[in-house]
Amino acid sequence: MKPLIICKSCGYVMAKSGLRNTCPACGVPAKMFEDYVDRVSPRRGAILALDIHPVLAHFPQAFVFTVLVLTCVLFTAEGAVRERIASALSVIAALLPFTVLLTFLGGLFDGRIRFHRVTTTILVRKMVLGSLFLLFSLGTLLIVLFRPLEAPHVLPLLLLVELGAFACSAALGFLGARLLNAKFPG
Repeated sequence: MKPLIICKSCGYVMAKSGLRNTCPACGVPAKMFEDYVDRVSPRRGAILALDIHPVLAHFPQAFVFTVLVLTCVLFTAEGAVRERIASALSVIAALLPFTVLLTFLGGLFDGRIRFHRVTTTILVRKMVLGSLFLLFSLGTLLIVLFRPLEAPHVLPLLLLVELGAFACSAALGFLGARLLNAKFPG
């Protein structure tokens, strides 16, 4: 294994052989680096370096935001533009629950690799929020598939469900960011 170093200013870890005059992440002088020993086994480190769950999480976050925006635009859109927006909304709403479920499963895998269990306080909180996010995304899909968007009260209901999904997505993102560099040694 290559010797590693860590920037004392920002925590960036890199191979010692790659160090130049400054930290590539924050720009401080190279004197701010010190030797670093990764406490994670090479096998687990390689799996964690794939960032499976963080990468997967971008899809439902983008989809839920897009569905929310498209729903808001539908309040004022008319004619052919409204039809196209409604079609796009239907497609993205159909994909949303699948991306949420895939990300949820990726999170369970990541938690197991990262912490050897998924019963920690933050991970349980993330599972509850993820379950709510999945329910809201399924609610979005059901509304879009089975309720005509022109019917009274459908758009406000869709907007309300989407705001719940968006809130879950945002909370999951904040919790996930706090865990990104945390991992159990070994």
